[in-house]
Amino acid sequence: MQWIADLHLHSRFSMATSRDLNIPNIARGCHRKGINLVGTGDLTHPVWLDEIEAVLEPAGPGIYQYQGIHFILSGEVSQVYRQNGKARRIHNLIYVPDFKTARELNRQLDKYGKLASDGRPTLSLDGMSLVKLCKSINPDIEI
Repeated sequence: MQWIADLHLHSRFSMATSRDLNIPNIARGCHRKGINLVGTGDLTHPVWLDEIEAVLEPAGPGIYQYQGIHFILSGEVSQVYRQNGKARRIHNLIYVPDFKTARELNRQLDKYGKLASDGRPTLSLDGMSLVKLCKSINPDIEI
């Protein structure tokens, strides 16, 4: 199968996004645009994670589906921290293989920021620490 993918998007829980961004509408947009693999976005937001888990069906290792569109569990985090006396601000994309891993990731990341505040939460955690934390939860997490 050839993949036509959009792996970076957000849900309605991110600032400055449409309140209509839900799985059915994302799937409709993918059908219109010819996309057959899409990231869920915002997997760190607890309400969004509940919603996507309720509607997505397993379609293979690390892949879920809804109405013929394949999804992978994805999210973005903003990190703000100090390093060598300088303020650092970076964004990282995170891809997880399953809902169990996503829930454990959220449990751990909640220590570094308010996950429910935005679809792309701000964490007080540097990049290397994020990678180590993710890989300690599941080595199949991609950052």
